[in-house]
Amino acid sequence: MKALRARFKRFKTDDTGTSILELAIVLPVLLSIGLGVMEFGNLIYRQHLIVNGVRDAARYASGRPYKPSDTTLMGSITSAAANIAATGTITGGSNRISWWAPGDVAVVYTTVPNGPASCGAARCYRPVGDIAIVTVTTSVDYVPLGFLDFLQLDDITLTASHQERVIGVR
Repeated sequence: MKALRARFKRFKTDDTGTSILELAIVLPVLLSIGLGVMEFGNLIYRQHLIVNGVRDAARYASGRPYKPSDTTLMGSITSAAANIAATGTITGGSNRISWWAPGDVAVVYTTVPNGPASCGAARCYRPVGDIAIVTVTTSVDYVPLGFLDFLQLDDITLTASHQERVIGVR
């Protein structure tokens, strides 16, 4: 019994191996936080690229002529705007994000009435007539770095939309 007490007393005061035990406890927590920060930072960066691409496309389309009767012209403007959103160039090229393509971008033109009947007492835009608005939208699934898959989290969908008033050729 005395030998057991002596061993226990020596065990209580012995601190060899405590640093490896602390590392074993703290390391998984620190790795989880670090990998989570990297994944979240990548997610924000990709969302930023998508928002900027959609905004650039809407600005481009708003500065082109709006002739709904000319389907060839409108088709080329829509195609060029989708290319600008996803690749950054009119003719296409390498994608801003590898998993985001021009086919994921929608470019839609709408008109809003403008005139005394629609404005009421408010001042209308000049000249009186319909106002064309271009809306560029996209919605794509985020491709994670791997940490979200490890945590078995659901897929994240990144969406962006931007509207501009069509002002024609600048």
